[in-house]
Amino acid sequence: MKTLIISDPHFNHNIDFIDFLHYIIYIGGAIMSKTIKCYCVICNKFIGEFYYKHARKTCSKEHRSILTSRNSSGSNNANYGKTWSKKQKELSSIRSKKWHEEHKEDFLQVNKSRQFGTRQVPSRSKCTNCNKPNADGAKYCTKCKSLFYKSNMLGKKHSVKTKEIISKKSSAKFTDEFKKKQRALFEKKGYWVPLNKVKPYIIYNRLANWSKKMFDLLSTKELRLLKEKGVYSNNNTTGVVRDHKYPRYLGFIEGVHPIILRHPCNCQLLTHKDNITKGFKIRKGLSYKSILLDKLFSNIKKYKKVWHEQQLCVEAVKLYESGERVTIKKGIITKEVSL
Repeated sequence: MKTLIISDPHFNHNIDFIDFLHYIIYIGGAIMSKTIKCYCVICNKFIGEFYYKHARKTCSKEHRSILTSRNSSGSNNANYGKTWSKKQKELSSIRSKKWHEEHKEDFLQVNKSRQFGTRQVPSRSKCTNCNKPNADGAKYCTKCKSLFYKSNMLGKKHSVKTKEIISKKSSAKFTDEFKKKQRALFEKKGYWVPLNKVKPYIIYNRLANWSKKMFDLLSTKELRLLKEKGVYSNNNTTGVVRDHKYPRYLGFIEGVHPIILRHPCNCQLLTHKDNITKGFKIRKGLSYKSILLDKLFSNIKKYKKVWHEQQLCVEAVKLYESGERVTIKKGIITKEVSL
């Protein structure tokens, strides 16, 4: 057996190959069992102490992407300055096309129902149960799916008591403080656009949207129309929608508080077609108003039914009449006095 000479104080003698392996394991274990201090190579910030195997080079995802870009761009790229000749490109293209033709069926089978960009690779063209065309490549069509995949709540409904319990728990959870924390977290993670970057009209539009279903607060005439036409949907394009009598667009321009525009006095039912037509006329600058602002204010003050924001709406109306106008700056409602 061959012997090796290693200059190390612990192994200062001739050893055989087995002892050499033991020596390698000893050195490796000594290195792996120690922690090392890690600093970000971009900003030089101290990251922490990690074992050699888990050592980190960057402190964040942003700096990691910068490091990756730096190491793979320009002269740092292993293929920098190298180009294929026209002949090499043609041969590569022929090989790729040939391989894909030979493995086309295998490729479709392995990747069935997976998403590739904007296109989905279909695994089946027909529903297994009813044999109808199935464009999304699923085993069953939408109608047959419910026959084979049953939900625990299928055919069941929550009782009134259960609904009240769910409502109370939801209200207790989704407080203003919770919503602020949720927004801050989601903005930090990049899931939501920060409010100070959202267009003011979009925020106003959301705030002026209906806070209740409103269908139980409609007049007899509107309820008759609802029963006749039904609610608008993809399957019922002639149905009705809830519309703001005094439009949100004009409310935004005039500085009306959004809480006023979501009052039941400002709600009416229109067919989807009429609602779209109304929106176009408003944006073209035509004087299309189904109700004047003064009349809306008068109706809100005289409103006798139960509305959870009635007092707030009345106060907002009085402030507007006294000259106060609402604007949205950096995602926050600010009040200005108009003289």
